[in-house]
Amino acid sequence: MNVFVNGWRKLTSFIKQLVQRAAFAGLNWNKLAYRFEVEEWLATATSDHGAMPDHPDKNWGHLRANDLVSIPDRWEFPILATWDLDVQIVTLGLVDPAFAKAQALLLLNERYQHPNGAIPATEGAWANPHPPIHGWAIWQIYHLCDQDDAFLAAAYPSLKRHFSWWLREHRQPDGLFSGCFMGMDNISLLDRQKLPKGYRLVQADATGWLAQYSLMLLKMAIVLGNDEDACHFLDEFLAIRKALNTLWDAKDRFFYDALVDEKDRYTSLKVRSLVGLVPLLATTVIDLTNLSEVPKVAARLKKLNQPAEQSEQLLLTAVGQHWKPLINALFDETEFLSPYGIRSVSLVHAEHPAQLTLEQEQYELSYEPGEASDRMFGGNSNWRGPIWLPLNQLLLEAVHNLQSGVQQQAWHSNEFANLTEARDSLIQRLVGIFVVNEQGQRPYLGNQALFQQTSIWHEHPWFHEYFHAETGKGLGASHQHGWTASIAAIIHCAGLWKVELNSPSTA
Repeated sequence: MNVFVNGWRKLTSFIKQLVQRAAFAGLNWNKLAYRFEVEEWLATATSDHGAMPDHPDKNWGHLRANDLVSIPDRWEFPILATWDLDVQIVTLGLVDPAFAKAQALLLLNERYQHPNGAIPATEGAWANPHPPIHGWAIWQIYHLCDQDDAFLAAAYPSLKRHFSWWLREHRQPDGLFSGCFMGMDNISLLDRQKLPKGYRLVQADATGWLAQYSLMLLKMAIVLGNDEDACHFLDEFLAIRKALNTLWDAKDRFFYDALVDEKDRYTSLKVRSLVGLVPLLATTVIDLTNLSEVPKVAARLKKLNQPAEQSEQLLLTAVGQHWKPLINALFDETEFLSPYGIRSVSLVHAEHPAQLTLEQEQYELSYEPGEASDRMFGGNSNWRGPIWLPLNQLLLEAVHNLQSGVQQQAWHSNEFANLTEARDSLIQRLVGIFVVNEQGQRPYLGNQALFQQTSIWHEHPWFHEYFHAETGKGLGASHQHGWTASIAAIIHCAGLWKVELNSPSTA
């Protein structure tokens, strides 16, 4: 039975029902009167931070927050966390566009954004950059809501300053990006912020995120009719794409981070993880027939089309022709594709852990589909195997863009005949975490009889931090992390893309 997609009205009704259930359970979209003044915090008698002459937050004295903010949870996590908020507000835009726009612009307010262009990351580590997806969030809200050009124009200048800050502070001479936390905690072989002396890290994911950011700004400049800016961001995208090839392993057909020593020798960190898939996110399609307001960039974009191509749609992707081996890995059930979505680390590492010996230190990373055994970041976060909804949402969009922009859509992996089938199957698997299966259970509730059998629990979705890659069980905190509600945005896109989502459930 077709449960979710039975006309636009039923789809919209389901999304609203999902959000209402989340609100009933007290799990998502808490609004907090958030007050945090950095100078005041550093000066408090109970804080020893003010006595530290090199404390990084001393450079954030301008930050004076006193606003209504969407947060993951009012109890355990009542703090600002930028990339969590960015994912939340995209889904929030489906039910409260005005509040979503206000939240998007709030981080670009002079009381939040640093004069140098940086956007605050999270309490106690304001300068430690999260993935730069604020431009993506604003672009999504713009399209999911009402294509409000005034909203886009209000955000655009501050986004440009933020992008320039990234280039100035984190781009290396080789064009790659470095020195970034990037939010995925223990996904790396070693702590990215505690590198061995004499080494720097160049990052496939940071470089991929900036390629995506340049594409978002390119598209915004086109909409706003800023031809010079559009040419500039196209140049930046092409430069980042060229640099990214440095991290491509031709033998393994994958992108890896690399440690670079003082003699500029590169050592690949051969972990098959989301880090190497993030470059796929820098994939978009541009309509070449709608560029009359930007003639300079229009001419350049049309030249990028292959001579034999007569398509009016131009596919821009940071991974070039590498998209085929990356998509093969993404939709390979012996690698990234689990029954419930895309694993954060390849299943290959279950039998073949990634290993590194460096300066007499041993490092190892294994596939862990559930809670982490590794104590990096306190052991309360795990990006070494489980399903994380935000990255799955972004990868789905990338696959959809590839499907839209690749002239020859036929592509073969272990199971799928083409990109459309692969995209639709991934949506089915993600939705399958939450809906009632043929056994009458919701996978995210695991084997807990109380939750599976008692209607008050069974009928009101929870929003866990992440999910067991092999069983779909919800893990981490069950009462926070509103970004897992991105499942509603995924279902919304399924309707836009006319994807048939079938389930034995009616809930």
